[in-house]
Amino acid sequence: MTPAEYRDRMLGCWLGKNLGGALGAPLEGRKNPVPLPPGRLPKEVGPNDDLDLQLVWLELLEQRGVELGTADFADFWRTRIRYPYDEYGIAKANLERGLKPPRTGVFNNFFADCMGSPIRSEIWACLAPGLPATAAHYAALDAQVDHGTEGIAGEIFLAALESRAFLDSDFPRLVESALRFVPIESELPGAVRRVLTAHRRGVPLNELRTELMLRYDRGNFSHALLNLAFIVAGLSYAAQDFTGSLITAINLGYDTDCTGATAGAIAGILLGAEELKRRCGRALDHRLVVGPGVDCARPPATVEELTDRLLRLREQLLSRPALPQLSEPYHLPTPEPGPDLQRSVRVGAFACRRDAENSEHWAELRSPVDVFELSERVEPGKKLFLRCRVTNPAGTRVRLIPHANVARRAWLGDEEFGRGEPTDFAPSPHRWWNCASAPRILPPEGVELLVELAPAPGALHFALLVARDPEQLPEIHARITI
Repeated sequence: MTPAEYRDRMLGCWLGKNLGGALGAPLEGRKNPVPLPPGRLPKEVGPNDDLDLQLVWLELLEQRGVELGTADFADFWRTRIRYPYDEYGIAKANLERGLKPPRTGVFNNFFADCMGSPIRSEIWACLAPGLPATAAHYAALDAQVDHGTEGIAGEIFLAALESRAFLDSDFPRLVESALRFVPIESELPGAVRRVLTAHRRGVPLNELRTELMLRYDRGNFSHALLNLAFIVAGLSYAAQDFTGSLITAINLGYDTDCTGATAGAIAGILLGAEELKRRCGRALDHRLVVGPGVDCARPPATVEELTDRLLRLREQLLSRPALPQLSEPYHLPTPEPGPDLQRSVRVGAFACRRDAENSEHWAELRSPVDVFELSERVEPGKKLFLRCRVTNPAGTRVRLIPHANVARRAWLGDEEFGRGEPTDFAPSPHRWWNCASAPRILPPEGVELLVELAPAPGALHFALLVARDPEQLPEIHARITI
């Protein structure tokens, strides 16, 4: 492949990524969105974390070179990434605790298997086009900062697939080739092969979607397994047509900005920029709009500038005497032991709040993370009550957010707050800010918290979030004790 062809395919990658993210962003989190009509493309692009974090890694490569380790990613994450959401905020809190990758990706991380790292795969494919083992090596280093099994698997899979797509246009073969690098602990091969088999057998897309949801819907709309299967389905059922792949993936729902952006990036690599623009039939937005969640000293203004800077880094990579490669088979790294950060609450089943306040019949429950699984504590016909003391030695303004997948109420003394209805469980402050207490600096002795949880028909999950105000970052100094 000539340098001009590499450049054309890289431009196609970033154009597709940008357009797909902008198209899917308004539907993000909707499991059953109103379908987009055929041929729809956004007129303008906006900021998107799918691209923002990759621009941070661009500057990491330019400043530190292509010989990177997890410590380099951790340094830039600590100083350059401000996004407080989900796995991003948890990774940042874990880094502030003094933890190191890969422990930062798995400790206290409900979002370890989600889409925050698979969406960062394109930079490694464009750094190492046609070198999937090398692209997968960098993807594994990157993903360990804020993810565990399926998040790491997803970024490795996509980076290898996208790298190989510079040289091969047979999509089922691309998928199988990329799966060679996926950690053996992952369920991802079964999910994406199910898509390829269904497409080969002519299974209607709506039937396949139902089957995938039954097997891989883990509650949180951003879980990687289902969304990665939707990306593969979008590209397979639309035959890698650019707009068709984006719209098909997005219309399947869930994490639609991620599925649309990734499907667009892969289709863009396969087509190249010139063919992509010809098929779209109109001018496309070439800008890169950087959001407030990252600190970039010199962000590229256009997809052309991003591509040219990556081409220079590619030459630097190829000048090395030996290229880094991900081993096959790949096993997930074992995290180092971390600090004991046990949370402790008292749990009791009572008919009403008055009984809970006046009773001494409480059982102690301890958890190494913020999420408590309470299904075994439920008694028929009774509500579950949780009682604990919350302290904040840091002395910063915080909000308390009790979150569960059932209806809940919370009290600080006589002050009621935190009332909420049943929802999908996703313990992240920014999603439940409307259920938070008023911002406050907790007294040195802490505050007594009482939470009421309605009976659950199935699994019952609860998390108590102590979030900084106003950044909404998990407060790493908070301790929950009896």
